[in-house]
Amino acid sequence: MDPIETAEQVAVVGTPSSNYEVTLDLLDTAIHEPLVGSMLLLTQPSAGGEELALGTVTEVTTLNQWHSQPLLRGVVKTKGHIPGMSGDSGDVRAAAIKLQACYKRTGAGSAGAPWVQAGPSLRMSPPTGTAVRRVTNEVLDELMSGEEDLHHLGHLHGTSDVRIPMSIRDFSGDRGAFHAGVFGMSGSGKTAFSTYFLAGQMRNPDQGIIVVDPQGQFSSETGFPFSLQAWAAELGREVVVRRVSEDLRLEKDAPLFGELLAKTKLTGEITKMAPETAGLFVDELVKVLRKRTGWDTEDSASLLRELLQALSDFTVLGRIYVDETRQNRLRDAVFEVLGDADRFADVFSQFQPLHNLFSPANPGGGKRHSMWGTISHVFDQQARAGAPAPLLVLDMSTSGQVSWVSSLLAGPEQAGALEALRVLDQDSIKAAILRKACRTLKEASEAAFRLGETLNTMVVFDEAWRYAPPLHLAADEEVRALSADLAGYFRDTRKFGIGWTLISQSPRSINADCWDQMAVRIMGYGLGGADLAKVAEQLDDPEHLKLYRAFSPPDSTKPKVYPFMVTGPVSPLSFTKAPVFLAAYTDFEQFRTDNHHWISRARLRLGLPVLAGVPALAGGGPLVAARPARASVAAPRRGAAVQEAVERVREHAATGGIAPGAFVGLPGDGAFSGGLGSIDDDPPF
Repeated sequence: MDPIETAEQVAVVGTPSSNYEVTLDLLDTAIHEPLVGSMLLLTQPSAGGEELALGTVTEVTTLNQWHSQPLLRGVVKTKGHIPGMSGDSGDVRAAAIKLQACYKRTGAGSAGAPWVQAGPSLRMSPPTGTAVRRVTNEVLDELMSGEEDLHHLGHLHGTSDVRIPMSIRDFSGDRGAFHAGVFGMSGSGKTAFSTYFLAGQMRNPDQGIIVVDPQGQFSSETGFPFSLQAWAAELGREVVVRRVSEDLRLEKDAPLFGELLAKTKLTGEITKMAPETAGLFVDELVKVLRKRTGWDTEDSASLLRELLQALSDFTVLGRIYVDETRQNRLRDAVFEVLGDADRFADVFSQFQPLHNLFSPANPGGGKRHSMWGTISHVFDQQARAGAPAPLLVLDMSTSGQVSWVSSLLAGPEQAGALEALRVLDQDSIKAAILRKACRTLKEASEAAFRLGETLNTMVVFDEAWRYAPPLHLAADEEVRALSADLAGYFRDTRKFGIGWTLISQSPRSINADCWDQMAVRIMGYGLGGADLAKVAEQLDDPEHLKLYRAFSPPDSTKPKVYPFMVTGPVSPLSFTKAPVFLAAYTDFEQFRTDNHHWISRARLRLGLPVLAGVPALAGGGPLVAARPARASVAAPRRGAAVQEAVERVREHAATGGIAPGAFVGLPGDGAFSGGLGSIDDDPPF
């Protein structure tokens, strides 16, 4: 039996109607059923076949001709109703739907023929009295029987079981990449939805994913509904978590080192300088540095002393100050720093953390990994030899999360380490590092494009307001430059197979150029005012925002419902700019069940059994090695217990603190083992 014909009928086509918009007259059997937010369908004969159209109800109106009569309003005023004419007996409920997707099937008695996409609207307006029915899972299964590469991220808004088919592609085709954004106020579920969104994209084995993690949430997975890292491992992906403060090594680049130093208090710790003079001082330091071929591997203290000694030369001082008195004053200040241990320590506290970013090991002895090697490993298809692309998390956080502070340092050393973290925690420093990373990625994509390849890589910025704010709201110059760079990458890198995804509280919190270039926009609860005005500009009909405005706060629903409005080419349920409204998954088991078709294929392709349950890391923690207990601040020397803890951390130094066996023991998956390959190649440009 045809599931379309047996679906519940809730209305008939009324008047006026067109091939784009249909007026509905509701049946008596449906007037007390929830309808707002529901997706409906209608069918009609067409050219020897049949057409089917879909639309979403955004509003239902009640009309009563008797209540509109002036003579009868007195009765209402007196009795509160018109006997026999008020209520359901006299009311007419109506709605209208804007058609957003149409399908057709051909052939005489076309039942049984497959449905195929036919565009955004009917080719003829439907006749009045045509049955309008609810969309059900059975209906969608019938419609999507000819579709490929579908997945599910939630249910139709207003339902608890009707799965929404999604078709969010990867970036491997001729169309290149697309850019996306996930928005919603705190508590709207945007981070949780983003994890499901990325989990769904992992069905594309060749699509690499890089997450820029400013708060360490994607690294620690605090508050996640499931472990995205363990899920990636279940699908055969290598997972690499790199913390800039201790795991990543910047490429040897003296000008970049100078740029970073210029953002610290280094010159101020030597002597008071005007900004222009401080810039000249750092420029001279870079010139001296360039003459030293191995400066990135030298001891930081020795290197700083030799640099300061070189800067005390009058030839160098003459390029900083013309006035001889000021030259002598700066020379005396430099010698004072070199001769006073406390003064030198103050300058060293600004120099050493940044110099260490270019060094082969962090202050705790753990290995640093090449930034280029780490990033290129995500999209290096030849190196992974057919294996799925990795998941890379670039953890930009510092405070309280760095193992060499809590484990390898104690007493006075710890105070210096905390000052080092303060230097690294500056937005300007992080933005400069990210500018270098993004520039590296763009250069790599251009090189691949010239060889006829695309990178097929998604770059996700969590809390994107930190790094891609509107230019006029960026308080820091380096953040403003990074935001401008990202706007340029949004325009340029799509054809290279790099797609950018920004997660933030509102559209107004990010660079407008980035917003304009987004093809996919995902809006959770809480947007209003100017934000909704920006969203309305991207819709065919702002009437769809009525349904968005009816979203309930997730905290006010029991069980919690996280509603989202999704625009763009994301689902075969909409071929226009009409959004798709969905309630995101809150139960990973449901996600696993609804996506069983592609999950099982991915596991079987790896030669592994299909698993069940919620992905969780072995031991329940993040992929970094467990951190030993913090040593007592008052302890003058390391005790045996602290030394033992140090060795446990250093045991995994070769992988940046990530235990190679972190994934071993996934439930029911004894055959899987993790481990990182060699990803320290030098950049080819």
